[in-house]
Amino acid sequence: MARVNAIRRDHPSLQQDRTLHFHDVDNDRLIVYSKTVQCGLDGEDWDDAVLVAVNLDPESVQAGTVYLDLVALGLDPTETFLLHDLLSGTRYQWTGNTNYIRLDPATMPAHIFHLERLAG
Repeated sequence: MARVNAIRRDHPSLQQDRTLHFHDVDNDRLIVYSKTVQCGLDGEDWDDAVLVAVNLDPESVQAGTVYLDLVALGLDPTETFLLHDLLSGTRYQWTGNTNYIRLDPATMPAHIFHLERLAG
């Protein structure tokens, strides 16, 4: 819990309620949402973006395909971006709006990803 509180303190997007956006996932035992702090006049870029995926089943491994709303995240469908899992330290590259996630309540019940644009 201390790690989650530190993550919340370090990310302005997690300190505001008005930026909450839910993303589709094909498993009703998983929930995926993002929070962003927008910058710029066009509102299409962000200073801080966090994507959270949570297993709502405390006893079983749950997996599914996430369908990100790229417009809400200000991302182009062809853009490759980095997701840095702030809980595990693992980094993933995603392109497009769909990706597979698997969450085990015994070892990794959630991901808290910091979204980072790749240079170039």
